[in-house]
Amino acid sequence: MIFKTKGMSLHRTIIGAFIAVCLFSSGVAGFVVYRVGHRTVDRFARQIRSDTTSKIKEYLKDFLSHPMVINGINVSLMEQGRLSPDDPIALEELFKREIELYPTVSSVYFGNMEGGLINSGREDSDRKYVIETEGFKAGTFKKIALDDRGNRGELLSSFPGFDARTRPWFIKALETGAPFWSEVYVLFSGHDMAISASYPVYVDGKPVGVMATDLSLSRVSSFLRSIGGGGSGISFIVDRAGRLIASSESLPILTPSRDGVPVDRHTALTYPHPAVQEAARTVESSGGWGSIKGIDLFDFKFNANKMYLQVTPFIDDRGIDWVVAVVIPERDLAPGIIADRGSFISLTLGLVLFAVLLGMVVARFFIVPMSLLEGAISAMSKDSKTDPLVFSSQFKEVSLIIESFNRMAARMHSAMNGLKEEIARRERVEKALTVEATTDFLTGLANRRSFMERLKIEVARIRRYRGVGSLLLLDIDRFKNINDNYGHNVGDQVLAGLGELLSSVVREGDLPGRIGGEEFLIFLSETSVEGAGHFAERLRQTIKKRTTPTDEGAVSFTVSIGITQLSPDDISIDQIIARADQAMYRAKELGRDRVEIG
Repeated sequence: MIFKTKGMSLHRTIIGAFIAVCLFSSGVAGFVVYRVGHRTVDRFARQIRSDTTSKIKEYLKDFLSHPMVINGINVSLMEQGRLSPDDPIALEELFKREIELYPTVSSVYFGNMEGGLINSGREDSDRKYVIETEGFKAGTFKKIALDDRGNRGELLSSFPGFDARTRPWFIKALETGAPFWSEVYVLFSGHDMAISASYPVYVDGKPVGVMATDLSLSRVSSFLRSIGGGGSGISFIVDRAGRLIASSESLPILTPSRDGVPVDRHTALTYPHPAVQEAARTVESSGGWGSIKGIDLFDFKFNANKMYLQVTPFIDDRGIDWVVAVVIPERDLAPGIIADRGSFISLTLGLVLFAVLLGMVVARFFIVPMSLLEGAISAMSKDSKTDPLVFSSQFKEVSLIIESFNRMAARMHSAMNGLKEEIARRERVEKALTVEATTDFLTGLANRRSFMERLKIEVARIRRYRGVGSLLLLDIDRFKNINDNYGHNVGDQVLAGLGELLSSVVREGDLPGRIGGEEFLIFLSETSVEGAGHFAERLRQTIKKRTTPTDEGAVSFTVSIGITQLSPDDISIDQIIARADQAMYRAKELGRDRVEIG
């Protein structure tokens, strides 16, 4: 019997087998592409959020450091008597110079116990101005423009009934008696928000007013806009109640009253930007802004797009407790991947005969640049300076990703370098101002305030470890005769020469200082009263034999020195200095040019 069967077409079989292989290969290639792209986007999103948050926190730390430094220096000058709280002209000149030195500070001002105010500041356009109240007491608030040389010009605005004593920064400073940050508040003129660093000023134990420095929070918003968040990313800052402090979006943060004057702040839930509102709802559903203790990461949907959210607390020890939020849209990180995922799969299935070639193309033009991008992101996490990616691709989407990354890396590097240079410059200025506030300008020695602070530390150390130390009080004999015979200029040269000598003879760890007039103190660490006596006698003889060159010729003089040893049982610094003072006066009574121990 002969059987005839329908044979399978070899052509069709080969085609079918080839199609099956191609489908499998295409499926594997599509899966690899999807996974690599998804992991890269997630890692890129995490890195961008982290880097943006770090830049914001670094800026806030630098931005908020300046007011406390300025207030500390100004209060120190008042306590030393080098700046009068009753001299508005001197206060204005000092504040204008500080505004020039610190471009991020919006205003520096002082309110006195009569409700008066003197202020120097700058507007967002960097135009300088001064503010005063008539007679330096409560009354009409006048804002006056300054020209390029700092001279007064036109009257910009005037508000009656201003009283510094009623402002929150003044009231709370006197209540706490210590430096503090105010709550974020709307300015008296209603055009911006600000935060004040306030410092109460006491002279002879009595309050004379409050020194304060303002930071305009619109500057923080300007910084957020300058760094962006990658494409259409958003960054904003809120307090623990969710009220906005700054935003990268050019929308008003203040809510207007019926007459158009801003009276309150938007919360993140009421801010007129839908993505910010959705981010706020995401945080509120997880416990609210008050529950944020560390770095928290969230994802949410907005207009059918995935959004990556990071919230991080920013806290200092003087009352700042804010939360930094950064939102990155997924479409900004990989516009081609997200838009064409479905198209890529359809195209792969439709072009089965070209699957092998397509796999090679994908390997060359997609997986390779994604690996390069992933490596560049990892390098950027260790160093803000990243070399640009150079890769020529036929795919528009891949080119867009690489171009977007290169622009973002360049902007981050530029912003970080600028921030580092600004911080370095501020540190140099702050160091110079600190030296000025702690050093006697005539002799170069420690001034009274600085010397007393150091002596207080040494007394505590001696009391704790039962150590030893000695204090010398040195007074120039008949110094009044030098001033009367030669003039005060020669007297100053004598004091400066003695200061230079004292600096050259003390050991490392000892401290010479001028406490006023022709009186000097020297603290000798780890030195008994016997050792201090030998040192004092050598010093007395050196001074007696020495002549000081002056404008009126060489001048000789002697000194009387009183010595006392610091004891673990000493109750106060005043007690120690009193013993040295008594010994010094005993040296005076016994004929001067002597060393006496008390």
